[in-house]
Amino acid sequence: MARTPKPWWREDRQCWSVYINGKHHNLGDDKELAFRKFHELMAEPRERQVIERDSILAIFDCFLDWSMKHRAKDTYEW
Repeated sequence: MARTPKPWWREDRQCWSVYINGKHHNLGDDKELAFRKFHELMAEPRERQVIERDSILAIFDCFLDWSMKHRAKDTYEW
């Protein structure tokens, strides 16, 4: 399970840092400004993830589409 992003003081570089969606962000050395920048970064919309056509997620999605058309509603929802 992924951790919730949270700024931390990076002693070796004397600055606040955070990882959001696997990307490192240097927030600067002022705590108040760093947390403001952190909240701005968290408010930005996330990029949509592209699913490969032959991935297991794509296969599940195709199965659910088929199931919705060819099976009872309860079966699909289950």
